Amino acid sequence: MTSHNNSASSEAMSSYLEGENDLKQPHFATKVAGIPGLPQLSMQGKELIKEGRPVVLQAAGDIAELGKPISKVLQEWIEHTRNTTRDPKTNKPIFPRAQGEVFDFDPRYMPQFPIMEPIAKSYGLEGPFRGIQVNGGRTIIDLVTQALIVRWQQQKAKRGGGGNQKVAVVVDPLAWPGYKDLFEDYNDTFGTDFIRGIHVSIADGHGLKMSTSGLADALDFANDQGRDVIGVTPIIPSNPTGEGLDAQELMRIIEMAAGHDIPTIIDALYSLIDEKGQKDALHLEEIAKKLPSEVLQYLGLYTGVTKATSSSKKTAEILWHMPEGENEVGTDIMNTVHTKMLNRNLYPAPDHALVTLALHTFPGGVHAALGERYIALNETRNALRNIFDSLEIPFTIGGSFYGTAALADPVSKVTLVRDVDGRPVTDPKLIAKTLLDQHNLVGAQGAMFSPAQTANSMLRLSAAATPQDIERLANILANMKDFASKHE
Repeated sequence: MTSHNNSASSEAMSSYLEGENDLKQPHFATKVAGIPGLPQLSMQGKELIKEGRPVVLQAAGDIAELGKPISKVLQEWIEHTRNTTRDPKTNKPIFPRAQGEVFDFDPRYMPQFPIMEPIAKSYGLEGPFRGIQVNGGRTIIDLVTQALIVRWQQQKAKRGGGGNQKVAVVVDPLAWPGYKDLFEDYNDTFGTDFIRGIHVSIADGHGLKMSTSGLADALDFANDQGRDVIGVTPIIPSNPTGEGLDAQELMRIIEMAAGHDIPTIIDALYSLIDEKGQKDALHLEEIAKKLPSEVLQYLGLYTGVTKATSSSKKTAEILWHMPEGENEVGTDIMNTVHTKMLNRNLYPAPDHALVTLALHTFPGGVHAALGERYIALNETRNALRNIFDSLEIPFTIGGSFYGTAALADPVSKVTLVRDVDGRPVTDPKLIAKTLLDQHNLVGAQGAMFSPAQTANSMLRLSAAATPQDIERLANILANMKDFASKHE
């Protein structure tokens, strides 16, 4: 596998992050007033396109937007899977056809289908585990967060109460804003500042990835702010940067968190489209061999097929390591998740569960199952990297369909986002407006992913786009850099 760590754009990103900057400190995940959310940005861009404006829409990504079909063989494999897969306990078909039913599936409630073992193996999770499948990624993150809160409450009760009355979940230096939005929903419901996300600090040599030193800073920050950390969530590969973690650093993170009685839940929702494949991206086989059982019991992961198929048809899972004799942590969390799932009828739809199973058992692997769609994704990922390499603009892209650019000079740090008079635009509330007004570009700006000022010049871009849109984006970026150079 070719390394992209020494490309011109990645070197420029390293330069941009060097020296003193506020990303080297932990931050509470904070919503910046005046910035529309990702769904609002996408709707705004689509409305403008309908009106005939030549907008390049980069606010959010869906792999289906590549405009390429999945493999025809996968469609055949789905039918084969439906016709041949049986419950290992009863030997009855799991997805029998039900004549006369609207959707051609058994109409009874099916809270769980017995398909979790092959899904877990697809990710490299071979040892004892427990898995629960639900109807989408946001759902499973919500349920697990509630379970982490319940576990914290139970631990406090065992200690006789007292101590901190607020909690936090530690996330990447730049992290998907859905976590922040979820926590704000909890706080709106309870009328308190009960739960917050904490972005870890960046560490020299680690780029925009989570690190043990960043986690240590975040734990100290939480303690200083009177909060107990209830979970650590590295996103592998990252949303928004696409970066992953090597096995050794990931294991050190898990060990550090476990030493503080904190579970680690890897957000692996993009791992199926990582060019290394989900097994090599997540290192679960190596982790299970090297971590002792008392530590391994603290490790779970979110999985799902949304990013590999489409946003309209999806499942998501929580998979948790359950080493023999050391499974108290996972049992507590999974029992709570299961109860809340049942109480809310958050079951996976049978056709979605069937596709998930077929995708994870496809003989050639997930990338082969996606066919032309995956080939097109890889081509646009490389095209984006080449654009930023040629312009020497700081950029990082890895295994998701997102990459993050710092629209700034890598040495002076001065932003390339300029108003009509060539003056730098640094106010996050004005950046989106300026990009749209000056360049017809709708993107997800860095302030959505981190409140640090250093992130203000950053922009998340999506490789889930047509070659035409990537070419238009290249022209926009070249013009932006040229205009800024004339107003130094």
